Amino acid sequence: MLILQFSLVVFAVMCFGFTQVNSHIIVAFLFLLTGQSPRVKAFLCPLPMLAVCCDIASWWLARPFEPLVYVIGAAGAVFGTTMGIQILCILGALWLGRPRETPGRS
Repeated sequence: MLILQFSLVVFAVMCFGFTQVNSHIIVAFLFLLTGQSPRVKAFLCPLPMLAVCCDIASWWLARPFEPLVYVIGAAGAVFGTTMGIQILCILGALWLGRPRETPGRS
């Protein structure tokens, strides 16, 4: 019975990670096509993936070390915030378009 429960937990973690990774790849690709500065893109693109990695790692590490439960909540907040910012930037780029290049500025 314990083996069945463990395999079910592993399956649930893999499904969660797979869906999060796929959704982040799509949003990150669209975010890279916006007119944001390269520094903003380099800062915001990896944050959701790092948050998911910290989240899943904390699921397992919170069992022996209880204070890591707070990391689970913080990682979820970081993931949600950065994905929300990326999606708002994508929608803003769709609505407003890319910023126009000013002449004489490179």
